[in-house]
Parts: sequence; C-alpha cells; structure tokens
Amino acid sequence: MTAGLTVWESCTTAEGIVTLARPQDWRVITPGVELAELASLPPGRRVLLCRIQAGALLAEHTLPVDGVTFVMQGAGEMSFPGSPPRRYRAGDTLLVRAQVPHALQADDGADVLLGTALMA
Repeated sequence: MTAGLTVWESCTTAEGIVTLARPQDWRVITPGVELAELASLPPGRRVLLCRIQAGALLAEHTLPVDGVTFVMQGAGEMSFPGSPPRRYRAGDTLLVRAQVPHALQADDGADVLLGTALMA
C-alpha cells in the first residue's frame, strides 16, 4: 500500500521507480472535492483522479507543471481570471499550463470525474 493506494505493479526504469496503483482512499481537498493519485512517475509526473460532487466548486488553484485533463463523467464550467467561463463535459480534454490560475464548477445534475496527467 502506497499513500492510500493499492499498488498494481512497480518496476525500475532508467529514470527510477514507476508505481502504478488504483485509488484505495480518496483525499478530501475541500468540501465536495476529492483527489486520488493513480501513478507517480519520477521526476514529478503524476496521474490523478479528481471527483467533484454535483454543484461543488474546485476553487481557484494552479498546477506546478502543465496538466492534461480528460473529463470522464459529468459537466460544468472552468474559469480563468479575466476570461469568461468555458463549458466542459464528458469526453472533453483540457490542457492547463503550469501556474495558470483556474477553477472548476460542477453542474448540479451529476458528479464530475476528471483524470489528470501532470507532466514535468
């Protein structure tokens, strides 16, 4: 078990140890928002799942590196300071650059499930 995850497989590569896992425990980030890490790939690359309950807000934040997010379930709006909100829905892919402030609001109808790869 690694940081609340059940490890599927670990292997050593030229770059270091790669760990693949499934979420065992979700970590609450803010009310209505949970995060689970699926994989950690040195140096600093990670694959995350984020679950936003229906109607909840993932408050403005930044990513330390560029991130690619795939919307697996649900819909809502992503906002950036100084720009109108942008709609997202299941099947969309979002690219968020490092250090760009953004927030995500889930629609009232259903939870949102996002898969995000952080690329160092």
